[in-house]
Amino acid sequence: PGPDLPPERYGAHPAGPPPRRPEDPAAYDALRSRLGLFLLLLVASLLVLSLPLPFQAASVVFSAWAVVVGTRAVVAAWRAGIRRAAVPMAAALVGIAMWMTLSAGLQLALWPVLQERQDCLREALTTSAREACEDGYVQDVEDRLTGLLRPASAP
Repeated sequence: PGPDLPPERYGAHPAGPPPRRPEDPAAYDALRSRLGLFLLLLVASLLVLSLPLPFQAASVVFSAWAVVVGTRAVVAAWRAGIRRAAVPMAAALVGIAMWMTLSAGLQLALWPVLQERQDCLREALTTSAREACEDGYVQDVEDRLTGLLRPASAP
């Protein structure tokens, strides 16, 4: 082609990325429903954390389930070519859900210490009694973490 003729006329493509394919409305609807379930699981995990200790263990289940649902939603959206702001935001929320799963798992590792603190605070009537509960809790956590990090062969 000459300098005054467009290259598209002769089958040549102009420089630049190829045009993006349009989003599939069905894929976007599926993303919205998956993200709705994902957010519901995150909220359920947060709400369960505010309950007393035996029920807080369910937070691990809800947050781990949220990680799975959120990851599948982000991957499906990416494969479907959806490039809206919801996809990176969902990916960031999956990271938060992973953090919540790890922190809830740590609570399970410290279950006896947390149960003792909860019982102590329930029975504490004065400020000094509450402070004693907190001091005992800090010492128990340090002892428990030291015990968990110590090699198995050490006495």
